[in-house]
Amino acid sequence: MNDVRSILRLKTARAHKKLDEALGVFDLKTPKGLSQYLKVHLVAYRNLRGLSAEAAFIQDIDYKISLLCTDLDLLGEPPAPLDVVAKGRKHHLTGLTYVIAGSSLGGKLLARDWALSRDPVVKKAGNFINNASITDCWREFLAHIELSRYKPAEVEQIVHAAIYCFGVYQAAYEAVSKES
Repeated sequence: MNDVRSILRLKTARAHKKLDEALGVFDLKTPKGLSQYLKVHLVAYRNLRGLSAEAAFIQDIDYKISLLCTDLDLLGEPPAPLDVVAKGRKHHLTGLTYVIAGSSLGGKLLARDWALSRDPVVKKAGNFINNASITDCWREFLAHIELSRYKPAEVEQIVHAAIYCFGVYQAAYEAVSKES
């Protein structure tokens, strides 16, 4: 495993575990559980969108937002609240991508529950969960990080960005949970 990835895993472990536990409470086999899970991602993505100037990052976020909106519409759910965190300065793209790509990959594991649903409405709302580009994102991240060489100060920026990103997801979870 790459040193930067090891450092990220170590320094973000607490935030990662907290988010995994939070997202794990949603029953993706039900319309309510699936819509809450999707809303968390929608709120997080809307808040993360402006944290990088990279065009590819913004395009990827916009694409995921469109999938989430389509699924929420199929579930008959209104859009989620928009702002849960203050818009901050730009953050290191590698740190943001670590969390976003990892969350997408983790979502693939949770999608196993979604696949067991017998609810036809839930089954129709699978655009985000079933999107192949989501797992591609993690593979691309791993390839990028293997080829990259960072100085210690930049590694700290990457870790800071990842911790910030986990916080955005956590704030999104809390906002969505409070709403229901």
